[in-house]
Amino acid sequence: MNFFTVTLFLALGVMSFGDTNTPPKLEDLRKALNTGEKIWMAYRSYEMQISEEIQRCNNVVKDAETLYTYNFTQTFKYGEQRDKKLLYVDIKERPEFGPELTVKNATGGSVVYTMQFWDPNNYCFVLTFQKNGQQECELHFWDKVIKHGTPTGGSCMQHYGKLCPGRKNELYSPDCQNL
Repeated sequence: MNFFTVTLFLALGVMSFGDTNTPPKLEDLRKALNTGEKIWMAYRSYEMQISEEIQRCNNVVKDAETLYTYNFTQTFKYGEQRDKKLLYVDIKERPEFGPELTVKNATGGSVVYTMQFWDPNNYCFVLTFQKNGQQECELHFWDKVIKHGTPTGGSCMQHYGKLCPGRKNELYSPDCQNL
């Protein structure tokens, strides 16, 4: 009887939380981006400064989409200043690596990201990119999750920690909701 109970519990757990070892597909990336609410960058492995102030409260809102392209408005703070940028995103499937996003801004700069993980139950995902030969990480949450406080655990945080151990800069705080 105990064996049956444990087996049932494990089966329900996998159905509820998904298989966290399955690499994401292009459809997972589309689901992660398919919201009309803000998508917040909660943590990243690197710091970014503007005018000697650390950038924080970084979020994007989807403005438009087609099958393989998205337009976003990015909003962020540095010091007491607020700023916005338009971002243009192309997505594609790279079977050997996973879903890929090429993010471009109006000045022509671009970064190629790979989606490493998507948790559809907690509306969070992990992106990585290479900079100077080092893997960098970003952890993103939908607004409906993060507005209750920055999550400190869960599957996305675990994947982030495995990909970029010991490098976690927090960008989100409750005052970011006023942005």
